[in-house]
Amino acid sequence: QSVINGFGAIGLNVTLLNGLLINTPVKNRLLYIGAYNTLVNLSLGLSPLIIQAVMDVSNDRVALVVVGASRIVVSCVLLYFLLLRKRSSKPA
Repeated sequence: QSVINGFGAIGLNVTLLNGLLINTPVKNRLLYIGAYNTLVNLSLGLSPLIIQAVMDVSNDRVALVVVGASRIVVSCVLLYFLLLRKRSSKPA
């Protein structure tokens, strides 16, 4: 199982890196990649602390609802920006 997880992690990392390189402008690319990595790692570090704080004052079910709601909100925001980007790139 750990071999399969290893291949999955490698594939995910390669996919994310390729998507990042394709979608970032060449000018100031390092700045964009640094900002992306900073935000991703901040969220990876802070999310367990926030969820633990929620679980301390409530229960597992509330924590799962908070996680699910936050993922839905983030997905909607990303979809909005994706649609906004497509709309602005249409030729007149």
